[in-house]
Amino acid sequence: MKKLMAGLLTLSLVAAQMPMMVFAASAEFEADAKIVGLWKMGADFNVTGLVGGISGSDTPELQMTVTDAAYTSSNTNPTHSVEISFGNAELMPGATANVIKNYITVYRDGSVCSDVTVSIDDVDDDGYEFTLTGMLEEDDIIAIQLVSQMDITSKGKTATVSVSADGFSEKDLLYCATMANGVEFAIDGKVNVAEGEIATLDGVTISPVFEDMYSSDARFTFDLNKGFEFPKSNTELTIKYADKSTATIKSSMGQIIIDGDEMIIYPGAVGEFTVYGIQIEATTATVGDVATMTVDIYDNLGGGNAYSSILTDASIPSVGDTVEPTVEVDIDAVLNKTIAITIGADVMMVSGEEMELPVPAYITDAGYTMMPVSAVASALGVASDAIVWDGTTKTVQITIDGKVVEMTIGADVMLVDGEEMEASSAPEITNDRTFLPVRDLANALGIANIDWDNDTKTATLILASSDDVETVEA
Repeated sequence: MKKLMAGLLTLSLVAAQMPMMVFAASAEFEADAKIVGLWKMGADFNVTGLVGGISGSDTPELQMTVTDAAYTSSNTNPTHSVEISFGNAELMPGATANVIKNYITVYRDGSVCSDVTVSIDDVDDDGYEFTLTGMLEEDDIIAIQLVSQMDITSKGKTATVSVSADGFSEKDLLYCATMANGVEFAIDGKVNVAEGEIATLDGVTISPVFEDMYSSDARFTFDLNKGFEFPKSNTELTIKYADKSTATIKSSMGQIIIDGDEMIIYPGAVGEFTVYGIQIEATTATVGDVATMTVDIYDNLGGGNAYSSILTDASIPSVGDTVEPTVEVDIDAVLNKTIAITIGADVMMVSGEEMELPVPAYITDAGYTMMPVSAVASALGVASDAIVWDGTTKTVQITIDGKVVEMTIGADVMLVDGEEMEASSAPEITNDRTFLPVRDLANALGIANIDWDNDTKTATLILASSDDVETVEA
C-alpha cells in the first residue's frame, strides 16, 4: 500500500510522465497504465549489492487502473492474460514463478482484492505472462512491482516495461534511468589565487535534481584537478540548508576529511544546501590554470552506493603570479536550462524567461505533446538556417550541435544522423505550421529529462549545460 499511495515523482523522464490512455479494443475491461516511483540513478548504480539491481521497498510499480469492466451474465469467473516485457532489463537471478507472483497485487477500494487471483503462466529472462482470474471492477488497481536488473547502466541508459492484456497494450513505459548529472552545482562570485596561495570560495551550492535523492547520512566527496588541493587547515565549514538554518561541521568531529585534492564532507542535508568556507590552494598550478571540481555522492540508504554524480568544468579559482592576480575568471554556475511548455498557452518559459509561441502547443488524441518547430528552434538556440523544410517530401531537418534530425509529416520513424529511430508519434501540420512531438525530438537529441505536470498540463525539458567561463586580462 505504500507504493499504491505514492504519487509519481516529479522531474520524471519522457514516457512515464506523458498523459497516455490505454484502451481495450474488444476486451472485457479497459485500463490506464502508468509508472509510480520512477528511479533516476547515477551511472552503474548499486543499491542492492547488484549493479543495476532494482528492488526494495521503493521499487517502481506498473499500475493499471481499471476504467471500465463489462461481462456477460454467464461469465462469472473470467480470466485475463497479461504479458510483461522489459527493455534493457531482465528479471533478477532466481526469479521463479512463485517469486514473481509476489510482485503482483490487485487492489479494490484501497485494500487487497481477494476476489481476483493471480497465477504465473510463463517466465522468460526479459519478462513473464500471468493470468488474472475473477471479475474486475472499475477503479481496481493491478499493481506490479518491477523488480529487475538493468542490462546496461552507463549514463543516459533507461529501463522500460511494456504491457499487453486482453486486446490493449502500452509500450516502453520508463521506470528507471541513469543520469549524467545527479545534482545541480553552483559556485558564487569570482575567486583568484596566486601561485602557492590559498583562496576561499564564496559559496558552493548542491541541489538534488529529484526528491529523496540522498539521506542526511550521505557523504559528498569533492575532487580537484591537477595543480590544486584542499589545505588541511580547512577544518571548519558552514552549511546553510534549504530552510535557511545553518550548522557548522568540523574535521575534529569527523565531518570533514581532507587528503590533498580530495575532500569528504558530511553535511547532514536531505535537500539543497550551500557550503561556505571551502578553501582551494594552488600547489603546482601555474598562471592561467583554472580549477575544476567533481563530486561523488555515497549514501548507505538502500544498502549501497546509490548515487554517483559527476560535475565537470565547474570553474573555481584562476591562478596569478602575484597576490594581485594578472588574470580574473568570471565564475558562472553550472546550470540546467529548462524549457516549460504549457498546453494551450501562447508563451513558454525558457529558464524562467517568457518566450512567445506563434501557436500554442497541444496534445494529440493519442496523448502526445506537440510543439511548433519554430519554437523548438528558438528554445534550443538553433539558428534559422539550421532548420530546413522540404515541401516536396514534407520533411523537416534540424541540425543542432552537429547532430542532424529528420522528421517527415505522418511518418512514425525519424532519421538521426542517417540512422532510423522509431517514433511514438508522427509530426503534423496544424494551422499551416509544422508541429513536432516533444518526446521523440528530445529522445533524438539525447535530452533525458522531461517532466510532465498533469495538473498544469506542462511538459518541462531539462538540458544540462554550462555557461562559458569568461577570462579577462586584469
